Amino acid sequence: MRAGTADSMDASVAGTASGCANLLWTGGWDSTFRLLELLLLHRVRVVPYYLKDPTRASTATELSTMTRIGD
Repeated sequence: MRAGTADSMDASVAGTASGCANLLWTGGWDSTFRLLELLLLHRVRVVPYYLKDPTRASTATELSTMTRIGD
């Protein structure tokens, strides 16, 4: 973990009225890591957002991955 990561995350989540972290989740490695980090390490609620673009080649894979993780 990079130095200062937890402090900047805590400040951004603490500053929200609901205590939830908004996350742009693509179903890829990086955003899934961030999702799990927020849920398991920082124990905060997460509101994941996904921008569906049917023209992207990876859309079907991303949606499938998110469904499997969510189950």
